[in-house]
Amino acid sequence: MPNLFKAAFLIFVDLGSVLLLLLILSYYGMSHIYLLLSGVLYLCLSVYDCRTGRLSEIYALMLSLPGHEGIGRLSWLPKLLSVVSISYSLPLLVEHGLFIEAQRLSMQRGLFPQFVLWSVAAAGAIMAVAVCTVIFNREKR
Repeated sequence: MPNLFKAAFLIFVDLGSVLLLLLILSYYGMSHIYLLLSGVLYLCLSVYDCRTGRLSEIYALMLSLPGHEGIGRLSWLPKLLSVVSISYSLPLLVEHGLFIEAQRLSMQRGLFPQFVLWSVAAAGAIMAVAVCTVIFNREKR
């Protein structure tokens, strides 16, 4: 059971820090920069993991999950999501530069509290699904 709490804490810290960083950058109109950098990073990591399998092994060991062999049919998903993130944010960077002025102004003129509320609610739902997935995979073994 302590491993389950460790996994839930890891999920909470990981997704919470991503949410906090994205909210801060959204307030200043720079969320597309985060999406571009994270997309490139995740694409590089997923290609590396596809070749070696080391990151999947470490993650499975850390969360006491079955090995990465069971994920075979979904191994393309991180690469696809990384490419979508890059293809979404790269045109924004080219068109607007480092700051999207319309986003920054709308966030600083009153839209930010509503944006935070919906973002925290969505992140909480994602965290709950992630923890339930870990619990389900542990019971399945």
